Amino acid sequence: MMSLTKLIQGYSNKTLQKFNLLDKEIEDLGKTRLDICKSCDNYKNETCTLCGCDMPAKVLVPSVKCKIGEW
Repeated sequence: MMSLTKLIQGYSNKTLQKFNLLDKEIEDLGKTRLDICKSCDNYKNETCTLCGCDMPAKVLVPSVKCKIGEW
């Protein structure tokens, strides 16, 4: 599970994304990461079954990594 600070950052970035205010670099990084997640057997209902994270938020935090090293 992510730290509280990173969790807040993920949901803040997800909110900014919703209003088209997210930095393009982070937006592109998140899209690339989420595409990888969606092809993984551990991705169910927008959640990683290994770490329990909400992936649409987690992928928007540049400093976090995939639990199995996919990104």
